[in-house]
Amino acid sequence: MASDGSAQLPQQIDELNRATLQSLIRKVERNPPQPLVDFFRAEGDQYTRDLRKLSSAINVPDVGTSENSRFLRASTFSTPSASEERIDALIEAINRRCLDEQDHQSPAFTYREVTGQHLMSLVPQDTDVRIHFLDDLVAKKVRRDLVAIEEAANMQHIRHLTSIPVPHVVRVHAHQYSVYIFMSCMPGVDLEDEWLTMPSVAKKRIIEQLKKMMSNLRSVPPPSPCYFGSLESHICLDSRLITRVTVGLDPPITSEAEFNRFL
Repeated sequence: MASDGSAQLPQQIDELNRATLQSLIRKVERNPPQPLVDFFRAEGDQYTRDLRKLSSAINVPDVGTSENSRFLRASTFSTPSASEERIDALIEAINRRCLDEQDHQSPAFTYREVTGQHLMSLVPQDTDVRIHFLDDLVAKKVRRDLVAIEEAANMQHIRHLTSIPVPHVVRVHAHQYSVYIFMSCMPGVDLEDEWLTMPSVAKKRIIEQLKKMMSNLRSVPPPSPCYFGSLESHICLDSRLITRVTVGLDPPITSEAEFNRFL
């Protein structure tokens, strides 16, 4: 992340401009007669947010903060779908970090040479079960969308940026209309199964552990002062009463004003 006034900023803007141009070229090559209104609305908005992430000194106006903005709409029951390109890119990024693992004690390092197809062969098919225990691994079946898949990316970031114990992600593999997250199995029992019968001393000890973990998580600095949302997709999710996300045509949030209106 470049700081304000960094000598690298012009080069980063140049790279962003070229990447945006290449995205437009690919769009036109895939379907030349298709109107580009949606492309400029979505990609143009993403471009301004990418500029903000490069430097807070760049004066980029807020987008999607009017009272009746369609960019900050609520949706119930399900989340809007992101493009297949973004989903595939997220899966690729997660797996690339798995393959780049250098810690010989990490399960991700142990399974570097094992393909996703082989891991899938270990999962029972034709079943609605979402969690499968496979010897020293756990396979979790999730929807093929950014919000669900980003759970794997979040675990990778938490393990890298904090001391909070989370599973090691070994691989993410797309299969038909679902995605499977293969991860190490965390030792222990489900807290909800034990909580009611636990002595108060044990409960207080767990509460203190959770407080330390939350403090550790909150101490992680954001990539930039203008960053709101998840680290990978920049999605902001609010599910207190209904499910609301900024994804697809809904632009990411990069200002406090936008965040307050979203809430």
